[in-house]
Amino acid sequence: MIVAFTGPYGDNNFGDYMMLVNNLLDFLSQNRQISGLVVFSYEKENLEAVLRKYIPDTRLEIICIESLIEYENCVSEKFEIRYKYPQYDRNGILSSVRNLSEVDAAVSSVDVMVLSGGGCMNYYWLADHRLWKLYSIITPLILAKKYKKKCVTMANTFGPFGKADVFFREFFKDICFDSLCVRDLVYSRKELSSIGISDDIYDSCDDFAIVKNIQVKKKLEKREYFVLELYCSIEDIKKYAQFIETFAKKIKRDSGYDMFYLPIAPGFGGEKQGQCLYGMLGSMVKLEPINGFAKFEDVEEIIRGAKFVICDRYHLFVRSIMNKIACIQWLRMIDGSDVYYRNKCVGFLESLYGTENKADFDKYFTTDSLVEILSNDNSFYEKINFQKTYLTSTEQKDIDRIRSTYIHDILEVFSSNTGELDDE
Repeated sequence: MIVAFTGPYGDNNFGDYMMLVNNLLDFLSQNRQISGLVVFSYEKENLEAVLRKYIPDTRLEIICIESLIEYENCVSEKFEIRYKYPQYDRNGILSSVRNLSEVDAAVSSVDVMVLSGGGCMNYYWLADHRLWKLYSIITPLILAKKYKKKCVTMANTFGPFGKADVFFREFFKDICFDSLCVRDLVYSRKELSSIGISDDIYDSCDDFAIVKNIQVKKKLEKREYFVLELYCSIEDIKKYAQFIETFAKKIKRDSGYDMFYLPIAPGFGGEKQGQCLYGMLGSMVKLEPINGFAKFEDVEEIIRGAKFVICDRYHLFVRSIMNKIACIQWLRMIDGSDVYYRNKCVGFLESLYGTENKADFDKYFTTDSLVEILSNDNSFYEKINFQKTYLTSTEQKDIDRIRSTYIHDILEVFSSNTGELDDE
């Protein structure tokens, strides 16, 4: 059996590539009949370095999807995003791939096509700088449909579809996934229902919540610290620097904790923000360097040793909560709304603990104002103290069993197909 994955793996995004790694390792550990793994990505070099480290398996092949759509990133201290709302056009998407014949041949040999990567099925991926990436992710799914392959998803967030609801309605109608898996209990189902999908939806947890097949060996020198992670614009980093400085001094004075700045992506994904902060605040900032890409074992060990975490990235929040470390996630705005990050964060907690305490999750685990957390003692300590009690006293669902059952079902039920061409 050959299993293929497609998703947003080419951006050196810690959460996206570690979800892929975790899925690949769990698939291999659960079924010894897997004879090959194929990963489709719009970028190969960085992903190859990641997979070479964690999956030294000769059965793994990476196929780079070469897009004909040209887009040049603009380097700026500000974030500026422009959106397009094209019609879903199967032939148009396929014609945007330079090496379509290579991708087609690879898809024809697989048995199962898996969409993973968390949250790329939303209108944010129709932004100018991401549209070609979304087409690259979709291409293997379109081809898999042509060959009557089984198409499934791992635990994703679906939506917001917004003004692109027609695009996604037609996409899901075309692919007709054999199984959809969501990582939240409410939001994704509501979004999918808005485009006419309500059947064959499986509730699971985030693909990076349960990590069983990666060992954490690195040991930090014993010290007391809290973790800060941000990947907002450099303009915003400069704006928040004085609040960060005051907060760090106060925590050091009152509790003796140092500030550990933890970037989990190179460049403007967090590394340059840390360097900017270090340049402004000096040795007050303990900065973790990145060599190529952020390693899970390094990040995990730092989180495990932290007194608390304040973060921008959703998957730092996930790993903090799974280690029972109090963590406040700053919900950044996208296109004027925090609905995406809020529902990812709260949805993750609901997948762990149920929906009964949704109001508490929203109130005590998130913030829409970084300044408030840094400058308001009452707000900060109320959230941290609530979490410390909640995380140590509340039983989690057996999400390991839930996830393992879903992977088992994919590999057992979808292990055979004819590979015949679709009549369309």
